[in-house]
Amino acid sequence: MHQDGLHALLKLIAGLPQVEKDNFGVVSSSLGLAMAAGALGRYPSDPPVKYFIDNDGPSDRPTLSVQQEIISLQGSLSLG
Repeated sequence: MHQDGLHALLKLIAGLPQVEKDNFGVVSSSLGLAMAAGALGRYPSDPPVKYFIDNDGPSDRPTLSVQQEIISLQGSLSLG
C-alpha cells in the first residue's frame, strides 16, 4: 500500500458510522511517515484529518541511509 492506497483506506474508515468525523486522525510509525505525510499532503481534506502523529520516523535521509548501511554490514544489529 502506498499513498493512494492509504488515501482510499482513510476514506473508507472515515465513512464508517462508528467513526467520529470531527476527531479523525492518523498515526504513523517509522517509514510510514513518508506514506502518511505524502497521502495527507496530496489529499489535504479528503477525508478531513484533525491530527497526524508520527512515532519515531526518520529525522533526515542521510541518517536513515547510514543506519541501513550499518544494518547491512552487521547483520541483525539492533539500533533501537
